[in-house]
Amino acid sequence: MYDALYQEQLEVFQSRFAATYPDPGETRFTDFYPSLGVPDGMDVDFLIYGQAVGGWHEDMDLAIPVPSNRTEISRTFSNDRYGEDSPIDWVNARWSKRVLHGIQDTKQRAYYTLKDSGYWASRSFFWQLTIKVLQSYYGTANEDDWGWSKQLVWSNLYKIARQKENPMEDVRVLQRQYAVELVRRELDELQPKFCLIITSDPWWAPFRRGLGTLESSEDLDGQVVQSIERYSGTKVIVVHRPFVGNSKRYSEVIVSHLR
Repeated sequence: MYDALYQEQLEVFQSRFAATYPDPGETRFTDFYPSLGVPDGMDVDFLIYGQAVGGWHEDMDLAIPVPSNRTEISRTFSNDRYGEDSPIDWVNARWSKRVLHGIQDTKQRAYYTLKDSGYWASRSFFWQLTIKVLQSYYGTANEDDWGWSKQLVWSNLYKIARQKENPMEDVRVLQRQYAVELVRRELDELQPKFCLIITSDPWWAPFRRGLGTLESSEDLDGQVVQSIERYSGTKVIVVHRPFVGNSKRYSEVIVSHLR
């Protein structure tokens, strides 16, 4: 069901894009399929949403129809893994050049050398914060422990973007209806305990309306956590997303609401 809706989203977006922008100039787009770090059969504590889609994997030309197997390609890319590693372990391996070069398994190191080459995750506030929140919540004392990557599902609110940028408003509006429904499916199927929205509130607002979440009465600082809501049994925490910030302070505020 989810994959059928995901593919339909791509095809409808392509049709809308072509009709709305008959001479668009840039037609190279990419998409993001959720990355399932939690092992099959395990309960999901955390579903974490970001907004960075551009550059995720190979592009597609939206001047022509979307390939019928694009969803399969995207699902495979987002969930490929080395051995028993999590598909999100590329963040651990590519945290820095020092970490990558320190991997003792030569085949494992070669795999992550090719995976998203040129990207170093330590520069990302999103990943700095995600790791701190999960390690704090689970009481992980060793900051170098890779275990956090098997304790979340990672997704993005909007799934389609131009290859070289995050989803801009002209692109978001063309996919918004499907974006909301895909998030609904993710919440319904995964039933996470917590859903962290690390995008700032304006990005989340259309999803709040579409999903019909219920606002919580918890006290908020307003600077780090902008909203707390309920969707069925899931606690949704909307986090301000700065370009740079104190991830330790942000983590402490967020973890205080994980109850």
